[in-house]
Amino acid sequence: MKQTEYSSSLINLFPEIDYGLTESEYSLMVLLGINGEMGVSDIKRHLYKTTQQRDADLKTLLDKGFIIRVSAYYNNTYFVRDDIFLTFVLNSLLYHYDCITSLQRTCGYYISTRWNLVYSIYKGKEDIVRSYLKWNINAFSYDLFYPVMTHPAFRMIFENMEEGYLEKLTANYLETALAFDELNEQVLSRASEFTQTYLKSDEMEVQLAMVATYRFFFDGSIADVLLNRKKWNEWSLAVAAILALYKGEYEQAGALFEASLKCRNKTASIKNVYNSLVLSYYLMICYVLQDSEKSKVKITQYLNKKKIDFTSGTNAAAFFLANIVQGNGEKYLEQIIKDISIVDAPTIILMVKTIAEHFKVRNILAPRENSNIGIIRHEFLGEKGAFDGEPLLVRIKVKEIWEIALDNLLSIVEKKCSESSLDTANVKRKRLIYIVDDYSFAIKEQHILKNGTWSAGTNISTYSFIDGVYDDICDEQDKSIKSVISSRSYCEKDDIFPYLIGSDRVFEKCYSPENQIKIVEEKPYIEVKLTSSSNYSFLTNVPIERTGHIDRHYVKKEGKNKYAVISLSKVQAEVFAAIFFQNNTKFPVNSAEYIKQFLTKLSSIIEIHSPLLETGSSLESRPSQSHLYLRVIPKAGAFQTQLYVRPLEGGLCTFFPGEGKSVVYDSINEVRYQVKRNKDEEINNLKHLSELCDNIVFEEDGNILAADELLTIVEKSNELSDFCTIEWPESKPLKVIGSLQSGKVNITVNSHEKWFELEGDAQLKDNTTLSLASILNAISLGEYNRGFLKLGENEFASLSSSLYKYLSRLASITQNTKGHEKVSIFQVGALSEALDKARVQIQGDEQYTSLQKRIEQASRLVPSVPNNLNAVLRDYQVEGFRWLARLDYWGAGGCLADDMGLGKTVQTIAFLLYKAEAGPSLVVMPASVMANWYSELSRFAPSLRVIPLNEQSDRKKALEGLGPNDVVLATYGLLIRENQIVQTQWNVVCLDEAHTIKNRGTKMSAVAMQLNAKSRIILTGTPVQNNLGELWNMFQFLNPGLLGSYESFQAKFINPIESSQDDDTRQKLKRIIQPFMLRRLKSEVVDELPEKTDIIRNVELTDEESIVYESLRLSAKRELEEQKSVNINVLAAITKLRRAACAVSLVNPEAKAEPSKITELKSLLNEILEGDDSVLVFSQFTSFLDIVCKYLDEEHIDYFYLNGAVTLKKRQEMVDAFQRKEKRVFLISLKAGGLGLNLTNANYIIHLDPWWNPAIEQQATDRAYRIGQKRNVTVYHLIAKGTIEEKILRLHKTKRDLASAILEGTSEATSMTIDQLKELVEMD
Repeated sequence: MKQTEYSSSLINLFPEIDYGLTESEYSLMVLLGINGEMGVSDIKRHLYKTTQQRDADLKTLLDKGFIIRVSAYYNNTYFVRDDIFLTFVLNSLLYHYDCITSLQRTCGYYISTRWNLVYSIYKGKEDIVRSYLKWNINAFSYDLFYPVMTHPAFRMIFENMEEGYLEKLTANYLETALAFDELNEQVLSRASEFTQTYLKSDEMEVQLAMVATYRFFFDGSIADVLLNRKKWNEWSLAVAAILALYKGEYEQAGALFEASLKCRNKTASIKNVYNSLVLSYYLMICYVLQDSEKSKVKITQYLNKKKIDFTSGTNAAAFFLANIVQGNGEKYLEQIIKDISIVDAPTIILMVKTIAEHFKVRNILAPRENSNIGIIRHEFLGEKGAFDGEPLLVRIKVKEIWEIALDNLLSIVEKKCSESSLDTANVKRKRLIYIVDDYSFAIKEQHILKNGTWSAGTNISTYSFIDGVYDDICDEQDKSIKSVISSRSYCEKDDIFPYLIGSDRVFEKCYSPENQIKIVEEKPYIEVKLTSSSNYSFLTNVPIERTGHIDRHYVKKEGKNKYAVISLSKVQAEVFAAIFFQNNTKFPVNSAEYIKQFLTKLSSIIEIHSPLLETGSSLESRPSQSHLYLRVIPKAGAFQTQLYVRPLEGGLCTFFPGEGKSVVYDSINEVRYQVKRNKDEEINNLKHLSELCDNIVFEEDGNILAADELLTIVEKSNELSDFCTIEWPESKPLKVIGSLQSGKVNITVNSHEKWFELEGDAQLKDNTTLSLASILNAISLGEYNRGFLKLGENEFASLSSSLYKYLSRLASITQNTKGHEKVSIFQVGALSEALDKARVQIQGDEQYTSLQKRIEQASRLVPSVPNNLNAVLRDYQVEGFRWLARLDYWGAGGCLADDMGLGKTVQTIAFLLYKAEAGPSLVVMPASVMANWYSELSRFAPSLRVIPLNEQSDRKKALEGLGPNDVVLATYGLLIRENQIVQTQWNVVCLDEAHTIKNRGTKMSAVAMQLNAKSRIILTGTPVQNNLGELWNMFQFLNPGLLGSYESFQAKFINPIESSQDDDTRQKLKRIIQPFMLRRLKSEVVDELPEKTDIIRNVELTDEESIVYESLRLSAKRELEEQKSVNINVLAAITKLRRAACAVSLVNPEAKAEPSKITELKSLLNEILEGDDSVLVFSQFTSFLDIVCKYLDEEHIDYFYLNGAVTLKKRQEMVDAFQRKEKRVFLISLKAGGLGLNLTNANYIIHLDPWWNPAIEQQATDRAYRIGQKRNVTVYHLIAKGTIEEKILRLHKTKRDLASAILEGTSEATSMTIDQLKELVEMD
């Protein structure tokens, strides 16, 4: 066959192998390779004329170890050994193809999958290789791949395997080598090379740790990958555990093994077990050496694993050891010996043999006295080497036979005792409940949850119930019901109710305390009275039907969730049948005496009520009780209440006040009584209760009350006690312990260096004392609800809304540290306001009082703008300067957050002049604005000595020679590199574009926090770009401690605002930061600024562009669906989509057509440049701007191009030239030119693509739309229609100007999650 280009390249990778076979022997091997396996008859039919020749060739191949024979009672089959199969087939395809062609014509259509796999490699068909691996990988043995793991000719196989299989392949390769005592340097090197070649970075790190672990087994060496504690995994932790074992630190080793297994359990199908011969042994010996109750339980749990083949393979030694220590070694040894003899793995045999010898268990294994593996030689042969410490096995005491026997007996006794106690516990912790519907019922098994409540219950089958599966948790009622169900073909709820009288385990529809059904027993009675027709009539409470049949049990519904069961004895049933079915006689008035005698006799059988009897009844009368009971059951954030009276004290019958029977027949201790209710008194009590409880209307079917409504009732429980009692059958009662009042709250303020400590308490009306810390903590946790503050599990205090308002403000600025309430010194204004308005009793120390006075003085301070400022400030700029000076007067820093272009720089220069005599100042900024700062300082403050530190050849000398009137300029990059900046004591430190330090985890942020300064200022037009964590970090630099610790800030503000859009919390945060942040918008302070118009220009993609984009979108969607969190792969997929929306050629260099956005841009530029206009063109992708440059060159349009590679000097030259109108088009990279440029010559701005955060785009737009702009400004946003760009534009609505969200409360801040990114790639 003609060689393909790919197969030709394989020849260079794979030299021919000489197997030393004759032509017929080689053909036989090829035939077996093609078919997979064959019987002797098929071999002969395809290849041989005589049986003798066939058998001779088979014998040769068997003797040389090339093939394997599998015997069966009817036939023998043969196949090529796995460990040479791949190399043999590829050798045949490359060098003996004619032989293959000849055989394929004779051997039929069946070709083995393994053969086809190699054939696909030979043909270079990667997609077919991938398909075979996808559908057949589990059918291939690991032995097939071991020999070629690092062979370049078979690379195609491993590149297309799923990573999970690659990991298993490496693990099995190493474990097999260990079990067969073949672990050596070559095996370890191959495993390491294979891992680094085919696995991704995350998986690779764990796999390299696994290889390092087997190297540790081999020679005791510990690689660096096992020592990195920050990235410990199951392997490194296990090695650490083994080392701890040899040091005798058994508990430490157990903890390390537990941590290792926790890592492993995340992906393992069988939990808490190693798939490693050595690790499973060391884990088990750790349990044995710990010799604790906990470790013994772990051994038992290990032996109870169902899915492990214990007697052979990786757990044989551990399994044997576990059984020996439990006294079952002899029982399992024979099976273990049988299984490991079949496997014939030397290492396993040595381990089991040594364990058997140590414990003096009968041993019939052949002796093995050597091993290639260091840890095995040390532990099982006692050789000293790279491993320290006495072998662990010899540390286990070998018990005498009588000791083991006693231990076994003790174990049996303990087990039975535990079973006995478990039986008792089960009765308490499990139960059966009955869920009833209109007619039917279901039985469920419940158990106690960790919180002490009952679970919802699991349905059980009637058959399981009858068969006794649940007998261990059945009580007498359940057993009676079981008897009823088993005796009938069909049962309804009325059939089981007679056996559930008084039970608390019956519920309607579903399990819930408020659905509990009350089943009471009602005695049957007969009532005889004179009717309107002057005849005596016999009546009964038994709901009998005129069918001629009397049931033994009757069920009546008495009200909501209440049923009565009336049961008749056999005699009573016969009497009822005689009276109500067999007798139709009318009894006239003159029969009264006879009836009276009859009723006297009948009363011995059944209860009688009739005026013919002297007392009106055969029952004794008892006085009626009109006392009210309010039953309360918690229900999902509210309370189910049921109001009732119990006419007979201690009786069972209950009624809604004023409703139901006037005469009640009830029982106490099985003695029956009659009671005549006082309904008028019941109704009066009901009215009184309603009036005291804010006119709550109590319903007969019950009420659902909110917590505050119920607490109103509880608070007045003393006034109610004479006529109403609150019952709490399902929970502890709620308790109102008193009322919090302003005059009874006492607070002491003690000063420390950077904070105030608050101590105090509150006296309640009933003289209970509450600490200030407990009150503020309850408020912070959101435990206030409509006039009540929850202080404990069921304890409340009443609290007026006005006092709560100011205590809540106090809670928002305090931070509890080790039980102490602390407030930053920068919060002294908010603290004073909250305490004053709360009207609490305050006692502050001298420093607190002094700081209050200083703040008051600062508020009256009217500093003059320095005379040596070479500029005339606008009114709002003067106010900005004074605001900074007032804050500085009492020791606080300020965030000047004015809109872009309002002159933050000149206001700051005025302040630097104001403070110049006090010492040197530092301004830190991005490199892009360094030239602008130098120019502005030189222009507006010529009296100051300006030192651009980045340009100094001897920075140390420059910093050492600083004094008053000096201002040092430094970039953020230099701040990190130049340590002496941090060591210098500064007068003023100003951070320009301060959002540069927004991320608290960065080195930039950490270094900035270390700056030493008497005064601090930060400047930013976008105080927050993405989330509130950025705000915290900038204020931590500005006024440390103002917003508390990050954890406290996250709990108090970030979570409620970002997750719940809590406007009240937003307002609290606004109130805290407002004194330290000054933000004015152009629209508020600059009347002469021209109009600005934003225009969205939708760009239609061509068909070719749409096809490429859709393909990328589907690919990105698949990538995101496979990921659980945002990672580098996700971001790469999203970035590809955004680049494709700009120009297809950015993701497919072969695309030659003009991008649609370029076409739209050219059209816009032609229109703009017809007049006397200039334009700024922004893109985040410099590669896209490169394409723009190409097309502008073709159109002969002059332009400037600014990206990150342009030097500061060249940048300024470009800006100046553009301002002079030397060129009218300025292409700018969004990141390189979004800050610090003054380009007011431009009156058109084009954003070629949207950035995630609109604030960044706004910064870029403000290069032109700022003070100095005289013309109307038009801003175009080019958005590719039907792409991710439209989705990003929608995101702008939720991210727009987060600083305004805090100042104005109109927006919210969010960070992108994996789910939000998934939405971006969905089609609309």
